[in-house]
Amino acid sequence: MQRRLALSLAVTALTVATVAASAAPPVRTGGNGRALSPRSAFVARPLPVPPGSSQRPVQSGFPDYFEPGIAAAADGTFIIGGNSPWHGAYLWVSSDGGRHYRYVGAPFSAVPGFENGQDTDVAAATVVAGQRPANLYAATDYVAGIAVAVSHDGGHTFQVNQVGAVPGDDRPWLAADGACTLYVAYQNGDSGPPEREMISRFDTCGSAPRLEGVGAVSNPVQTPTDPYVLGGVYDGKLVVDSSPRSPYRHHLYLPQGGFESVSAANNPHQPGQVTLSVAVSTDNGLTFTLHRVASDANLEIWPDQLAVDSAGRLYLVWSDNTRVYLATSADGGRRWSAPQVVSAPPSRSAALPAVAAGRRGQIDVVWYGSRRAGNSNDVTVMGTPGAKGAARWQVYFAGSADGGRHFRQAVVTPPVHTGILCPLANTCSVTGSRDMFEDFGVAISPTTGLASVAYGIDQITLRPGSPTSGIVVGYATQLPDTGRE
Repeated sequence: MQRRLALSLAVTALTVATVAASAAPPVRTGGNGRALSPRSAFVARPLPVPPGSSQRPVQSGFPDYFEPGIAAAADGTFIIGGNSPWHGAYLWVSSDGGRHYRYVGAPFSAVPGFENGQDTDVAAATVVAGQRPANLYAATDYVAGIAVAVSHDGGHTFQVNQVGAVPGDDRPWLAADGACTLYVAYQNGDSGPPEREMISRFDTCGSAPRLEGVGAVSNPVQTPTDPYVLGGVYDGKLVVDSSPRSPYRHHLYLPQGGFESVSAANNPHQPGQVTLSVAVSTDNGLTFTLHRVASDANLEIWPDQLAVDSAGRLYLVWSDNTRVYLATSADGGRRWSAPQVVSAPPSRSAALPAVAAGRRGQIDVVWYGSRRAGNSNDVTVMGTPGAKGAARWQVYFAGSADGGRHFRQAVVTPPVHTGILCPLANTCSVTGSRDMFEDFGVAISPTTGLASVAYGIDQITLRPGSPTSGIVVGYATQLPDTGRE
């Protein structure tokens, strides 16, 4: 595993919590300065423990499941996937709007090589084909390549196929378009530098995923407009615009970041050395054009995450380990707004944001936030994980119905981590500081318009003084009558 630090495993039951955001003070972010009092309520629970995982011995120091992703299908089904270093991935599905999830299995565990999967992502079909449930997808990677699991029956069964890759592939991402089309992206990893994102397009409604299009095998995201001499080393999850109401329907977007010179790479934490861009494809992933969004410093691993609403408006979020930023585009990613700060007190430090979008102007942003001001990766400010007086981290949620001009902000979980929160992969050196790993997720149900969040919880937060720092995965789902305007 190219980015992993050793962790040990312990699984402890969590108390079911309904978190009412009305306890938080009014917040204001962006827009014209109007104050908003958040009124959302969420139910927060741990996911069901996979059979046998709580008794499984620690192997290579890694927890049994962590770093979750989430997606919502056209029929309202949610799917969550969590990394499992010896099962490839664990998967959960909800058919009641995210109020409850059921464990549906570890489909990669029977595929030689992929039971040792490194990274997991999930996606879901944006159109229902006929009378059957919308397709659900999961992917994992290992040295041997990328494997994709497809379910045509709501998660009851999965077909697994290896779909190829290059040696040293890293961090697969998935995006679905319509009833059958699935995009698979991954970084070429050890095959670089330059590190290039590779993208393939598949038809998944047959007996096995089938490559579509001329030259659709592992197209590198590299064009004359690509400024990154070492490649896009901060590539986020790709997104496809599947809305029939959007003028940019079927456009594919990949958030990227990197260094525009070797000198910048040698001084990565100097202001302006790292830039963020979005790669745009209008031909089903065959070619891309890169558009600059912002310059920043102190970026996280895969710091930029992207969403598109039903009108085709794009929303890019990222963090500098202190605040969460948002930029938007209304013209298919060619031009971007000036960045605005989304996170606001009581979140005085923020890391690892994720974003989802639904109907026109609907955007939900989540992040790990702390009331303690400072850089999340500063142990002198945040303290040692599990130590007395260490900063406490919770999942924050900010929802907007007007394209990000105004947000309602809420705390939607109990504490999930304490102390320094390091988002910098293998450079994290403090024990327990990387327990949140590099990403988590949020998705919006197209049938209810309500969000569900998948996140990590470390054991040292649940059991202070515990020598272990294993992780469990939880979810927080928005309840009806939340006061959206």
